Amino acid sequence: MSDSDYNFRNPFDCSGLLVVLFFTRDTQRMLAMIETVTALMGLAGAAIFLAHAFEGVLSRF
Repeated sequence: MSDSDYNFRNPFDCSGLLVVLFFTRDTQRMLAMIETVTALMGLAGAAIFLAHAFEGVLSRF
């Protein structure tokens, strides 16, 4: 089996032409929205963590 056969049959290869063309514009927009919401939830979680850490520091005084 050559390398080109392996790359053609690899379902996890995201650089193939079929994978790139498979995503429509609506799918790309939905994925972008999911990534944006995930980033905002990460920022909210980090803010809550910092608020609790700050409260813990203030409780020592």
